[in-house]
Amino acid sequence: MLFKTLINKFLYLILYCLGKAIFFFVPKKKNLWIFGAWQGNAYADNAKYLFKYVNQNNPEITAVWLTRSIKIKSKIEAYGHKAELLTSISAMKYMSRAEAVFITHSLYSDLNPAFISKSKVIHLFHASFPIKMMGMDFSGFYPKNIIKRIEFHFIKTILLALLYLYVKLLQIIKK
Repeated sequence: MLFKTLINKFLYLILYCLGKAIFFFVPKKKNLWIFGAWQGNAYADNAKYLFKYVNQNNPEITAVWLTRSIKIKSKIEAYGHKAELLTSISAMKYMSRAEAVFITHSLYSDLNPAFISKSKVIHLFHASFPIKMMGMDFSGFYPKNIIKRIEFHFIKTILLALLYLYVKLLQIIKK
């Protein structure tokens, strides 16, 4: 069983590297944005709200939602938006030509990274920097005093900035 798993991982790595090499030369299409969330199994969170906003307010941008679910694909198409199954040839074409990629979890789980090369990848998360109301956004969470509220936001912003700098520093050290 372990041997089979190792062989599968090795084959995946070879195909992944081959895909990256091939799709590196595919030209990007300006204003083609693709979206994915929750390992391709949901139409939710920040990616959903940005996708809806782009479709409603930026007709010059071609926004495409990629999913593993036929039900989700049908639901999005019923709203009049573009959606493709992640395993389809057209999804592979969109992934290889996308100028920008928006995800909530990771490129490896939300989409197929083998087809995405030289695209701007924007990680919207599913719980941080929300576009929608969640957790701390509800009125009962914040202090009533406006000064305390400002202090709370200031401290939260500093902590998030420090976390961001820490992650970037780790990335630089790894190089």
